[in-house]
Amino acid sequence: MRRSYAWNAATIAAAFLLYAVLRVLLYGRDFMDLFSQLFCGTVIVVWGLSVRERVTSRRIQRLLLGLTAFLLLFLLMQTVNFRFAQNVEALRRYAWYGYYVCEMAAAVLFYYVAVFCGWGPEQKAKAGYHLLPAAGTLACFGVLTNDLHLLAFRFTTSAMLPGSPKRFGPLYYLFFALLFTLPFAAFVIVVRKHKAIRDKRGWFLLPLPLMIMALLYVLDTVGRTPSLGGVKLWQTGEVFCFCAMTFLELCIDFGMIPANIEYGKIFTLSGAHAVILDKEGAVRYASAETAYPFEDNEDTLVREHPVSGGKIVWQADAGRLRRLNRELEETAQQIEARNTYLSSKAKLEREIAETETRSRIYDDVTRALRPQLDRIRAMAEGPEEAFDESLPDIAVLCAYAKRRSNMELLAENGRLPFEELSLAANESLNYLRLKGVSAALTAAGGGDYPARMLSCAYERLESIVEAALETLTALVVSLQAEPGELSMRVMLNAGSLTIPVKDDADVGGTFASEVAVTKEGQDLIYSCRFREGGPI
Repeated sequence: MRRSYAWNAATIAAAFLLYAVLRVLLYGRDFMDLFSQLFCGTVIVVWGLSVRERVTSRRIQRLLLGLTAFLLLFLLMQTVNFRFAQNVEALRRYAWYGYYVCEMAAAVLFYYVAVFCGWGPEQKAKAGYHLLPAAGTLACFGVLTNDLHLLAFRFTTSAMLPGSPKRFGPLYYLFFALLFTLPFAAFVIVVRKHKAIRDKRGWFLLPLPLMIMALLYVLDTVGRTPSLGGVKLWQTGEVFCFCAMTFLELCIDFGMIPANIEYGKIFTLSGAHAVILDKEGAVRYASAETAYPFEDNEDTLVREHPVSGGKIVWQADAGRLRRLNRELEETAQQIEARNTYLSSKAKLEREIAETETRSRIYDDVTRALRPQLDRIRAMAEGPEEAFDESLPDIAVLCAYAKRRSNMELLAENGRLPFEELSLAANESLNYLRLKGVSAALTAAGGGDYPARMLSCAYERLESIVEAALETLTALVVSLQAEPGELSMRVMLNAGSLTIPVKDDADVGGTFASEVAVTKEGQDLIYSCRFREGGPI
C-alpha cells in the first residue's frame, strides 16, 4: 500500500514533465493556452478527489481541499487573463493580480497543513503560528492595491498590463520571500514533528519538490526560465501547483499526513474471517487463516456487503450465536424464577407483618378491655335471676368493648377523627337509657387527633359510667373539639359518688391532660382537657 502513494508522487512528477513536453509540441496553436489550463486543472481535480478519499483527518482534509480550490482559481484567473479579458484592461490587470492572491492563499493553506499535522481535532495553534500567514495576507492586500502605491510593480509606460514594461518594487520581493518562506517553514515544522522520517529510506526526496520550485522561481525572476526552442517549459503558477502536490504526496507516503495507508496489511493480520473481492470475484485481500470460499451450514453464516470496486464477504459463527442465545434464554428464565421467588417472599413477608400487626392490636385491645371483659364474664356466670337484672349493665360494658376495639382497629397512622369519639360516647349513652338513665350528649367541632388521646377521653368517660352505674340517674356529656385541643365535660347525678382526680393520660409525650372535679348540690361535674404535643 505504501508503494501506491510513492507512485502517486511519481505520477504527478511525470505529469509535470508531460506538461512541459506538450507546451513545446503545441506551441503556437490557438488552443495552446486553454489546453495548458485544462491539463493542469484536470490533474489538480483528480488529486483533490483522491485526497478527499484518502486523508483521514477532517481538518487537514478541509485544508487540502481549500488548497485545491485556490489552485483551480489560479488557473481560472489565467484563463480570464489570456482568453476573455483581452479588451478589458482593468479586468485583465486584476486577474493578473489575482494570480498572486491565489498563490499566497495556497501557500498559507499549505503551511497550516503542516501546523495541524499530528494534532488532535480540538487542538488549536498558538499565536506565533499565525504570524507568517498574517504577513502573507497583508502582502496580498498590497498587491491588490498596487495601482495606488506601485510598490509591487512600477510600470514604465501608461499601460498597466501583465506584459507591459515594468520594474519590480520592494513589495514584490517581500511577497515572494513570504511565498517561499511559508512552504519551507511548513517543511521545517513537519520534520521537527516527525523526527523519525530521517531514519526512513528515501527521506531526502521530501524537500526536493520545494527546492525545484524555489530554483524555477529564481530563474524566472532573473529571466532564465528553462525553455526549448524559445518556448518556456513551465509557467511559475503551474510550477507551484505541481511541486505542492508532489510534496504533499510525499508527506502522505512518509506518514506525516494521516491517511489510510497499509489498510491491506492491517486487514490481512486481523482475525475477521473475511475477504475482499474485486468486481470479477477474485480475492484481493484476505484475513489471516481464512479459507475462501466459505462453508455455509447451520453452524456458519456467510454475509457480504458492497464496497468500492467489489465487495467484502465474511463468515459469522452461527453456532456461537445460538449458544449465546441459549445462555440468554436460560439467564432470562433464572431471572424470572428469581423474581417470582422474591415476589412470593415479599408477599409472604407482608402477610406475616400484617398478621403480627393484627395480633399485636388484638393483644392491646384484650389488655385494655380486660377489666370490662372480666366483669361481663362474672355477670354472665352468676345466678339466672341476677343475670336478667344485670343485662342492661352488660349491654353498657359490651358497647364500650365494641367501640374501644374499633378505635384500635380504625386508627390510621396513629390518628382518629373526632367523630369516632362522639359516636362511641353516643352509643354508650344509648345503652345507659335502657337502665332508665336520663342521658344527653352534645358534640361540637371536628378534626383529627392522636388515637391514644381520643381513646383516653373515652376511657375516662367509661370509668365514670362504671363507677356510677348502680346509682346513676342522670348524665350529660359535652364534647368540644378545637385545633390541637379537646375538652370533655361530664355532669351526672349519682348520689354521694366521689370520683378521684387522675392525671395519667400522657403517653409518650404525644399529649397532655388536665382534670378537674367539682360538685354543685347533687350534681357532680367532671371536666377534662387534652392538648396535643405539650403541657396545658
